[in-house]
Amino acid sequence: MRTGLIRSAVLGVAAIALVTACSSSGATTAPAASTVPATEGAPGAITATGAWARAMAPGATNSAVYVTLLNGTGTDDALVSAAADIDATVEIHEVSMVSEAPMESAGMGGGMSSAAPVESAGMGGGMMGMRPIEKLPLPAGAAVELKPGSYHIMLIGVKEPLKDGSTIEVTLTFEKAPPITLTVPVKMG
Repeated sequence: MRTGLIRSAVLGVAAIALVTACSSSGATTAPAASTVPATEGAPGAITATGAWARAMAPGATNSAVYVTLLNGTGTDDALVSAAADIDATVEIHEVSMVSEAPMESAGMGGGMSSAAPVESAGMGGGMMGMRPIEKLPLPAGAAVELKPGSYHIMLIGVKEPLKDGSTIEVTLTFEKAPPITLTVPVKMG
């Protein structure tokens, strides 16, 4: 009985830490794309701005990459995968309110989701969850922001911790547009 309680407490703390690592606010839903004039990005291309990766604390094995993507192609597209030049599993994730049900898993990747209890002003209790998604829609002429507490590119099982001031290479693959490779600065989040 006591071992079960301790295990539940440890899993709960781990889930809260994972959700907190990808969230800097009490955001409960992923933001919708905002419409912006296509002239702000390269005409006929998907452009990426403001990319950064979260520096890792000692002992941490997961991080995230954030970026704003502007679809200036005139055609709806989607981010379908990402890859990095580091030894890690890379997935596209979203953070959202999932339910008031008990935590499903403290794991990451491999289709597993994690959830942690959240208490927010005016919202009551609930479970924030982070899960991989197959693709992130990029509507024509719109900007989609990957940011803490929302959509992000998850780096799972990072072998060498990301240090503030370093950079990593991240390649984004789209359904229709050609891939984009970014040099991403690592920053304290």
